[in-house]
Amino acid sequence: MQETIIDMLSAIMRTSYTMKKVLFILTIFALNSCAYKMTTFETADGKKVKMKIYKDDNRQEEYVNEVVFNRLYKKMSFEKYKGKIIKDTFNEYTYFQFDTVRIYLNSLQVDGNIGLRYSLLFGSGLITPNIILCALDSLCKQQPDYTEKYNMNHDTLTTDGVVLFDKSFLQKKYNWTGHRIYISKITELVYLEKQSRTKVFELEHKIYYGGPTDAYYYIELTNESANKQTTFDEFIKGAKLTFIKHSRTVAEI
Repeated sequence: MQETIIDMLSAIMRTSYTMKKVLFILTIFALNSCAYKMTTFETADGKKVKMKIYKDDNRQEEYVNEVVFNRLYKKMSFEKYKGKIIKDTFNEYTYFQFDTVRIYLNSLQVDGNIGLRYSLLFGSGLITPNIILCALDSLCKQQPDYTEKYNMNHDTLTTDGVVLFDKSFLQKKYNWTGHRIYISKITELVYLEKQSRTKVFELEHKIYYGGPTDAYYYIELTNESANKQTTFDEFIKGAKLTFIKHSRTVAEI
């Protein structure tokens, strides 16, 4: 049932949250209660769940993140990557190479992306390709690049009719045809950080697998020595990854 509720909450995040009709109760508590309306949803297995639907879209997104994060949260422990990490740039991308897999970030501040502000998450070795892949798939499989929505070689077909991917596009775009993970957006969820010793982020992972999709992950970092004056760079130096979870996958239309 937990997965069903999470799927329902994720669906709410992808729709408009503005409610046209709100019942106002003329009591001393009305000022607080009129910001949202309690609504009952029925899950696929027939269970009824009460949820808050806020008038404000931003508050609604925060509420959904709070509910889903708390339902999924279980403290974890990960070792920091100890191998060599190669950092370089190509076109608008900065990448971090871990052995034979690269993590790409867009250096430009576009579509809500804030560039390389949080690149130390990867450059420090706290988050590696294997950690991301294992959060997405229980077998830790790399998602294959079968297709790219706007860059396919339509003249080349396999015997079963599958269009082969044109790898020359990858070479031009990323200067790389090997395994890669493209993190298209990183958002710090400050309202989920209950103390100065933790930082919580949402990662948006762009996957080209049968058509573009976005996989989302919650991650938590913990630095037991951090306080309100600790800078981000200082925080990362003493931090450990204490939680990562794939929360949802959204297909692009």
